[in-house]
Amino acid sequence: MKKYFIHTFGCQQNVADSERVATYCETAGMKKASSLEDANYVVITTCMIKESAENRVYGMVNNLIPLKEKKLSNGEEFTIVITGCMTGMAHRDKTGKMLKELKRRMPAADQFIPLEEIGFELAPLRQDKETAYIPISNGCNNFCTYCVVPYTRGREVSRAFDDIVHEAQHAFDGGYKKVLLLGQNVNSYGSDIVLAGKKQQE
Repeated sequence: MKKYFIHTFGCQQNVADSERVATYCETAGMKKASSLEDANYVVITTCMIKESAENRVYGMVNNLIPLKEKKLSNGEEFTIVITGCMTGMAHRDKTGKMLKELKRRMPAADQFIPLEEIGFELAPLRQDKETAYIPISNGCNNFCTYCVVPYTRGREVSRAFDDIVHEAQHAFDGGYKKVLLLGQNVNSYGSDIVLAGKKQQE
């Protein structure tokens, strides 16, 4: 059986993303590996908030090269998947230069998957045993000069209210007593839904 290992860089939103990725892996028939050395499908959820965060991603992928070569020489499968903010920005760069640069700096990586391909249809495989991380929105519309979120995650999109309540109830039924609602700008939750409703009425 193929075994997966997920390493997460960055914020709690990235942790929540990795929990969704874990569910995706398990529904594909994989089993969680006990360590990197035990895995043959490695997913790295990336962060771009600081240059140092990017450099840690590059360093980790390049440090995996000896392990990958060893696995492949033994006839084992070893796939490195990059997702998260770095692939989000590359996906939105219509020139293709960003993706080309990522491939150049991480030649050992096999796949670059934007998180948009992993939706909210499946319940996350939660890692925290006390607090359930529940995303209520993704992206941001503010375009602050010091922040890359609108470029890595796109414009702000709110999840449907009923979906959020359903996930919170599911977490409560699973024994969780704490819920942390996540979003780049939680104070503006629902504004895009209201705007879309007004446009439909016009």
